[in-house]
Amino acid sequence: MGATPGPNGRCSDNPPPRRRLSAAELALAAVGIAAGALILGFVVVIVARVHKCADQLTCYGNLGQIGLSTLVYAADYDGHLPLAGNWCDAVGPQYVKNLDCFRCPALPQARSGYAYNAALSGLDVKRPGLPPDLVMVYDGLGGWNASGGPNLFDPRHGGRGLVEYVDGRREWKQRKDLVGVSWRP
Repeated sequence: MGATPGPNGRCSDNPPPRRRLSAAELALAAVGIAAGALILGFVVVIVARVHKCADQLTCYGNLGQIGLSTLVYAADYDGHLPLAGNWCDAVGPQYVKNLDCFRCPALPQARSGYAYNAALSGLDVKRPGLPPDLVMVYDGLGGWNASGGPNLFDPRHGGRGLVEYVDGRREWKQRKDLVGVSWRP
């Protein structure tokens, strides 16, 4: 260990005495630490919100691709939608680009995070008089080929779930909003 120069410029083996911080300096340091913690907290909240928005955007795109693919399937089958019992099998491999679109980012472990309105099984979409708000696919429970009605609806995105109608529109809904949409043709 080398010697340090003293106040007179000569070397000494003794380090200079430490200066004590004043109360104002300590207060300023505490304010700086608190401000840093506050900024870090804001960054964490912002990152969480961005992640949530990204998940919702991904889900919106997934359901749009599934809905469009289901309608393309219907066009290939003389206007008839797939059967409820195997709708993912019917639409998935042939009509979607990537089967990952069946995975909702809020349920990454599930093979499919969406359900099909069972009342539409084999329905002819060219049939006149279909309600414009007729639910086709939605955020739902049950996994691959899940089909049913509002009982399977899962508002997993901050209390809301996504619904796609037979006319291709998508809307975010809360469970209480389901009474205002059509589940039967």
